[in-house]
Amino acid sequence: FIDVAMIGCWLRSADVEAYRADCYPRMFWAIFAWYWPFHVRFWQCLHKYYVTGDAFPHLVNAGKYMASIVMIFANYFYGVDPGLKSVV
Repeated sequence: FIDVAMIGCWLRSADVEAYRADCYPRMFWAIFAWYWPFHVRFWQCLHKYYVTGDAFPHLVNAGKYMASIVMIFANYFYGVDPGLKSVV
């Protein structure tokens, strides 16, 4: 669903800079749709670690989901402000 909305916005844009300026700030709601499944799985892994006490594989999986969450936010904010390219 989110990809369809992004493609529609991209097709309406004249070029890449217009796409970044127009689409990303309006797609702030989409970050939650991308973020939510990883957030839920992260907490499920932490709960499983709490219940079983087994660090492997539960904390490793939690780390994997946390890395995905960081990637989602970094990708979104890079799209909103391409000036972050010099920082990254």
